[in-house]
Amino acid sequence: MKLSPWILWLCFIAVCAMEVIPQARASGNNTAVINVTVTVTKDSCIINENRMIDVDFGNNVVVTDVAAGLVHKTIDYTLDCGDSDPDKTLVLGISGAGAEFDDTLLGASIPELGIEIQANGTKLPLNEKLVLSGPTDKPELEAILRQAPGSHLPTGEFTAGATMTVSYQ
Repeated sequence: MKLSPWILWLCFIAVCAMEVIPQARASGNNTAVINVTVTVTKDSCIINENRMIDVDFGNNVVVTDVAAGLVHKTIDYTLDCGDSDPDKTLVLGISGAGAEFDDTLLGASIPELGIEIQANGTKLPLNEKLVLSGPTDKPELEAILRQAPGSHLPTGEFTAGATMTVSYQ
């Protein structure tokens, strides 16, 4: 079983606490005992078979189409939550740096451009969580290009990066 990074971090803290407390007692300092309890659970989900998710808008994006909100792409990914704990609630989130003009959108290398993420046709604000209805719930995700209001969108290539997570709430 693969352990989640947060479980490893809690184990590290527990080991550090076990090392520090006896040393503090031996030196005669006033001490407080810290008890750390860790519950190891199953991994929540495997996203896209642990591979990068690439959303390519192509080479022919028309600036006026971006302004009209007409440029969108389905985010193609897999989600396997078959080994998740059925008694726990799963949440999906997209995290990253927000656009300069709207922090609910993913920022891009062109400051006047942002990317709206939608889950099942509803806006999923950046850095917020979507509660999944169960281990077989795989929301349909879509990326929509958005232009900063009142701005002139320059032409050229752009990049953006985000992290998708599925975890227990």
